[in-house]
Amino acid sequence: MKTYNEKEIENEILAQQYKYIALFDSNDRVLIPYNNTQIKPEVRLKEVLTRLKSKTLTDGFYKVMAKNSVQKNIVPDVYLYAKGNAESLKDNSKPEVIYMDRPNQNVGIDSVISYTKALELNTLIARLELENTQLKREIDDLQAENDELRANESEHLADEKPTMLESAKSFLSETLTSAAPLIDKWFEQKDRALAIKEKQLSLNRPPEPKQPEPKQDVAKMFINWYEKNYKNSENNLTTELVTIYNSVNSIPEFEEDLEDLAAENENSTLFELYNNFKNFQNV
Repeated sequence: MKTYNEKEIENEILAQQYKYIALFDSNDRVLIPYNNTQIKPEVRLKEVLTRLKSKTLTDGFYKVMAKNSVQKNIVPDVYLYAKGNAESLKDNSKPEVIYMDRPNQNVGIDSVISYTKALELNTLIARLELENTQLKREIDDLQAENDELRANESEHLADEKPTMLESAKSFLSETLTSAAPLIDKWFEQKDRALAIKEKQLSLNRPPEPKQPEPKQDVAKMFINWYEKNYKNSENNLTTELVTIYNSVNSIPEFEEDLEDLAAENENSTLFELYNNFKNFQNV
């Protein structure tokens, strides 16, 4: 399948004048959902391109999907994007064969049963995760479809007869009713997966937790300070700070990534935030 760079994706989507744009990874997991009618497609496209350029996004294949309707039977156009070297990504796309150690033949029967049970639990968890991913996509589609219907109702039903308005309300109610079982099933599957994961972890003795160095908590303390003082700010950057924090292993790396993000976006607020962090370390 052909791959596109950022500029080609931008040109194609603007030329086709798509109304709805989203970003998925190679396993069809949602990274950025389809925009609703309150978010312009140009704004969502900019968010997608910014995410693709982000240093925190790992190398791999990503799908930019675009369409002009949120109806479930509409197949979106897919623009494949390769982050990193395309040739090496093709080699790495082959499924990895994982060899699991056989249980020791000298151990007791209880240990062998635990090993077999762990394999069954792993298989079940993988299947549930795939089902959850599909349910999330269906819920996102239904939500976007509902938003579109509400927007159309606001635009066109003002001058309609009362009977037409009642029919539209009835249709919206039926749509939400059909979505409710999917949402309930998603939560049910999530609870089952968590219960199974907890049971699987109980089969193995967890390693002793590693105590973090005091200096490693400086970045987290700074994020908490920022969230407390800038919680109501229009340009709240708590999400960006948490993303950087989770992707680095040391305070110098956190400081470097924060400076790079400010320079890359030419954002005065980010530069101010970077200087605040340097001063915060000296307190």
